[in-house]
Amino acid sequence: MNIIKPRGQGFTLIELLVVIAIIATLATVSVPFIQTAQVKARMTRAGSDARNILIALTAYAAENGGVYPEGDTYANEALGKLLPRHLDQETTFWVQGDRYFCDPAKQPDESSPWLEAGENHWAYVSGLTDSHRSNTPILADGFTDGLGRYDQYHTWSKLQMALVGHMDGSVQPQPIADDGEVKGPNGNDSLFASPAIAEDEMVKLLNPERRKRSRDH
Repeated sequence: MNIIKPRGQGFTLIELLVVIAIIATLATVSVPFIQTAQVKARMTRAGSDARNILIALTAYAAENGGVYPEGDTYANEALGKLLPRHLDQETTFWVQGDRYFCDPAKQPDESSPWLEAGENHWAYVSGLTDSHRSNTPILADGFTDGLGRYDQYHTWSKLQMALVGHMDGSVQPQPIADDGEVKGPNGNDSLFASPAIAEDEMVKLLNPERRKRSRDH
């Protein structure tokens, strides 16, 4: 006697819709984690570039009587003095993901001998010398809410962290408080309002020159 086996059946419409719904839910849940991981990866790379800038700053000071490069208006002016002797690539100052200060459409023009608007991410403390304490901050992510403060336009706002480089060559992610400031050791005042910065007339905070948008051209 021949036994006729039923043919295998595919997914029903309801089963297919359930599978699609599950996949869509998993994708929705995973997207924030993927985005956060991408931001952390960019932050790690930016921290590495910041360390290279700090090394270059130390070398510059060693050749100039302990005086670090100075600027008047923008950090671009002071940091640009590291080119090309102490840093040979302008892309070291450019940070992927920064749409406030860096031009996301193009990397810096390496043929240019200075840092133009859109080519530098970093804020800088001008006027420091090697006589200042080694834990004095000298480099930081560009400020987006006035000098010393960050808001939603900050590159790492998703992480609520800011990269800060010190004169000893260290670069550390620092938490941003609810008021947008990175706090100093006492937990109350801004790290960038320390006596070494706020009480020295020769020392000033310089922000990067904000990139020129299309409407500015």
